[in-house]
Amino acid sequence: MQSSKKDYYEVLGVPRNATQEEIKKAYRRLARKYHPDFNKDPEAQEKFKEINEAYQVLSDPEKRKLYDQYGHAAFHGTAEQREEPWGDIFETIEDIFRSFGFEEVFERRGRRRTQRRPIKGEDIYQTVELTLEEAYSGTVVSVPIVRQVQCPVCEGYGYDKTRGERTCPTCGGRGVIYQRQFFISISQTCPTCGGEGVVREPCGKCGGKGTIPTKEEIKVRIPPGVDNGSRVLVEGKGHAGLNGGSPGDLYLLIKIKPHHLFERRGDNLYLDVSIKLTEAIMGTELEVPTLTGEKVKVKIPAGVKEGDTVRVEGKGMPRLRGGGFGDLFLKIHIDIPKLGFWEKHFGDGRRLKQLLEELDRLLPEPQRIRARQL
Repeated sequence: MQSSKKDYYEVLGVPRNATQEEIKKAYRRLARKYHPDFNKDPEAQEKFKEINEAYQVLSDPEKRKLYDQYGHAAFHGTAEQREEPWGDIFETIEDIFRSFGFEEVFERRGRRRTQRRPIKGEDIYQTVELTLEEAYSGTVVSVPIVRQVQCPVCEGYGYDKTRGERTCPTCGGRGVIYQRQFFISISQTCPTCGGEGVVREPCGKCGGKGTIPTKEEIKVRIPPGVDNGSRVLVEGKGHAGLNGGSPGDLYLLIKIKPHHLFERRGDNLYLDVSIKLTEAIMGTELEVPTLTGEKVKVKIPAGVKEGDTVRVEGKGMPRLRGGGFGDLFLKIHIDIPKLGFWEKHFGDGRRLKQLLEELDRLLPEPQRIRARQL
């Protein structure tokens, strides 16, 4: 198999007494000709490998000496020959591109800086407690916040513009640093300059952050109808952006305090009301309060039972979206006096017993056992 290999000197087209400089020039010329990026001939890749294999041996004085004595047999089966056929191709490939006039490729590679892109500021979230009346009518709240604002000295960039900049000593202005592992070059952002390629003097006002903290009192209009979990957006009142970025936003998270009379369920309100037994039997008319402070008259139908609800349209909460109002529901409770009341007003209770027995004869027999609603 080794005898089929071409002579390395023939591969590079140089005499056996060629100098190292002649070998290097021959290699560059052939590499430009057969590199797969420039030569699309299917056989070019194999030719290129052959050229590199020859150059790896003849460019090394010790390997060349062994080759001159023993030929290809000097490297047959050795680990060294198997591991290094592509040894420093990545050191010479730059020369190939430069010879084709692509110096700017490596100039850009050498100064791969990461420019500071504008970054939007972080949002601020603040909880605001409201009474149910305030949620009904809407209100204006004054919200104290601490936010980061743009530094007035460096205008948010974090460095002193008057003191200039200097090339980063760690990456030499590239913005990246390279680590070589075998024939692979691994790059990572420079830890000193953060990828910019330059270092600057931090701003004396903000210490390089680009922002400074400030306390503000912001007045915000809360619309009618907000509920627990509603969010009110105040644009541009979050933390300042960096590198010229826009500021974040302020979000007010609404929390409604419990009310001593009304229970809120969505856009509807619920109010517990008590009526007498006779009112439950015969029906009645009640005057009930609303969140606006006015009172409305509501008819309670005859025969209402404990726990029934009576609906009053349009007296609930204003709808935050879509307009209109929810409803008010009266939850009925039948007030039955305790024994002490009867004894006080009916003496020994004989007259009460007669009245109740008479009423019992008049009332229809109820359904004793009720099936559950599934």
